[in-house]
Amino acid sequence: MKILVFFLLLLSFSVAGQTYSLKLEVRSEEDHGLIPGAKVELVEDHQKHYLAEGTLEIEVQHPTHHLHITSLGYETVEMDIDLEKQTAYTVYMHLTSIELKEAIVQHDMVSSSDRNASITITGVDRDALLLSNAGSFAENLESIPGISSINVGVGIAKPVIRGLSGLRIQVADAGLRQEGQQWGNDHGLEMDQYGIERLEVIKGPASVVFGPDAMGGVIHVLPEVWTPEGQMHIDLLGGGKTNNGTGFGSIGIKGTKKNVFFSLRSSYKDYGDMAIRSDSFNYNTFRLPVYEERLKNTAGNELNFSGVVGYKGDWGKVFVKASQYRLKQGLFSGAIGIPQAYGLGHEDDYRNIELPAQHVVHTKVDGHGQFRVRRNLISVDAGYQRNNRLEKSMAHFHGYSPAITSDTAHRFLLETYQLRTSVKTTFNVATKLTYGLSLLYQENKIDGFEYLIPNYRSAEGGVFVLLEHNFTKKWATNFGVRGDVAKIVSEEYRKPVYDQDLNVVGENLLSPDIDRFFFNGGAQAGFSYHPNHNSNIKFNFGKTYRFPRAVELAVNGVHHGTFRHEQGDANLQTENGYQFDLSYEFHTNTFLLTLSPFFNYYQNFIFLRASGAFSPLPDAGQLYKYTQADAFLTGGELLVEYHPWKWWHIAAKTQYVYGYNLNSYRNLPFIPPFEATLEFDFIMEMKGRLEKLFFKPQVTGVTAQNKVDVNEKTTPGFFLLNADVGATIQLTKKQKVIVSLGFRNILNTPYYRHLSRYRILDLTEQGFNLVGSVRFPLQFAF
Repeated sequence: MKILVFFLLLLSFSVAGQTYSLKLEVRSEEDHGLIPGAKVELVEDHQKHYLAEGTLEIEVQHPTHHLHITSLGYETVEMDIDLEKQTAYTVYMHLTSIELKEAIVQHDMVSSSDRNASITITGVDRDALLLSNAGSFAENLESIPGISSINVGVGIAKPVIRGLSGLRIQVADAGLRQEGQQWGNDHGLEMDQYGIERLEVIKGPASVVFGPDAMGGVIHVLPEVWTPEGQMHIDLLGGGKTNNGTGFGSIGIKGTKKNVFFSLRSSYKDYGDMAIRSDSFNYNTFRLPVYEERLKNTAGNELNFSGVVGYKGDWGKVFVKASQYRLKQGLFSGAIGIPQAYGLGHEDDYRNIELPAQHVVHTKVDGHGQFRVRRNLISVDAGYQRNNRLEKSMAHFHGYSPAITSDTAHRFLLETYQLRTSVKTTFNVATKLTYGLSLLYQENKIDGFEYLIPNYRSAEGGVFVLLEHNFTKKWATNFGVRGDVAKIVSEEYRKPVYDQDLNVVGENLLSPDIDRFFFNGGAQAGFSYHPNHNSNIKFNFGKTYRFPRAVELAVNGVHHGTFRHEQGDANLQTENGYQFDLSYEFHTNTFLLTLSPFFNYYQNFIFLRASGAFSPLPDAGQLYKYTQADAFLTGGELLVEYHPWKWWHIAAKTQYVYGYNLNSYRNLPFIPPFEATLEFDFIMEMKGRLEKLFFKPQVTGVTAQNKVDVNEKTTPGFFLLNADVGATIQLTKKQKVIVSLGFRNILNTPYYRHLSRYRILDLTEQGFNLVGSVRFPLQFAF
């Protein structure tokens, strides 16, 4: 109670304190003339201003601010100001044809801008996500160099950053960890792909601020942008895909009135069995048919709801968000036992969801607050998540067993409670200090006629400090430290053994009692150097760590979604990483080059490895064991963009990762191959109702992945030709419609994805796919 009273007194003092004058001019670097129509955002205060004449004069409550200044045809400018030192500022903006998507960090999780951050932060907006319009949220991010995905069919996918995924990649939603059963490669992200307005992708170690499971990178979904006062925005989206008969729709409504913000959204997607370029598949040396080149029982549907309500003032803002994600997804019948040829026919129905299948319901309720107290920005985030996953299949058993009447092979019920607080103190425009703590508690309960992981409880806590200092306008540095503790307690699991008369004659110990405590610490240090306006050099070093999760310690059973028997090791040790990232960027007003090499060395790197032995369980396939080894990953990304004319944009992207096991002197498993993409973007600004036309052909080449671990399949290379075409049509002065068509795999090329979980069955990916969408963004005053 005393802490609460003190906190309220601080807020009262911040609101009742003095005001500060800000005078701002935005001018062109070329002729020093004012730029009418520039937009200025005061990030911490959540204020946006339109500069009709290129000037701004306002009164604000706080002395320090981070400004985000944009104008069409100019490079984005980000700057920090201190109104106790200076009240009048002139900003000069450079002309450009290059789309430099500066990441704007509004949730106080990392540096205030990508310019000063020592690691690469890529901003992605709603338009880019909708243009991709892939089968899942994770696959929408694959246009970013260094990002790939692990997929199971159409509706299930999870992101991979520089060869790392799952428990080494953190997905955060407004600062809180997204917590499902992310250990499974057949467990996708439980997020509405049509409900995300903007996000940031951090490639490289971000453990100091985000926690141990961010050692490989972060995908940070940012809070919605609030509408201007007195405005309501309605977003209508619909479309479909020809390959598997997908139909999707999403409706969102949000508005702000008297500083109260609200948002509602619902999305639905329904799809049938996907069409591939394979007429047969391989399962445990059996060759079986794929009828009509359609993969039976890969249909599914997804339903999402979300709502937000919040309030903002001069002191900051608070908001509460609730959401629910519901997925029903069929799995190809090769996932359970040995499929029979007579059971693979479609019976003229491509949309029914049979067994095996996944049913997932993910519910989230979280609250967020940001409060300004003079030079301090205080952030408080708390949330609850309930992940209920049912993996269904025909009742079956190995050996003698009582009759099974349920079709639930596994039920995983994971409940997560978490709290995160941080304080960011701006001493002056050159120096900022951020410190905070995070707490998390989880409880997992299991059910079903099969066993995979035990009941367990886990608790985590961490503290961090991050200092950012700009020595000059050219040199920005940062240094941070973090410490974490974790405890995992899992229950012993013994499976009864029956004789032919169904008498219990013994027990098999599948998982022992586990009670483990972990502690470790890490650090990061880096710099961002601008030798001139056109160049930027970044360097970052991170000492990272990751504690083994319960699944890695205790799993022991057939994981049908990935077609293998997985086995944990209760004696796994903490994983430690030493990670080096370098980035060089050069740009002019028509040219951009970005080169980002990295090198990561790991001690006790935890990974699943094919043992070469078959599971002792019938029809369970190969046995995969969690093991540890010293290892390294290295590689990098290259991005080149050129704008020969305003309406023509050429881009080339490449990415490469190489992983090596230093103990066995072999390659690490499940590493994505080298990939290169060349795209041409033609954009024509029109007059009249037809406002804009665009055409974007693209060719992607992927090399063969022959650098594989023992008993891991190699994958041949391929080329894909894709294209997008669309138009923006002005219906009225304020209303428009956006129409787009995407042509995927135009040549209907048969190809394999190395990270697809269907790769082990020799199943190719989707053939030709026509993707269409129509979007109506509407605005009203109310």
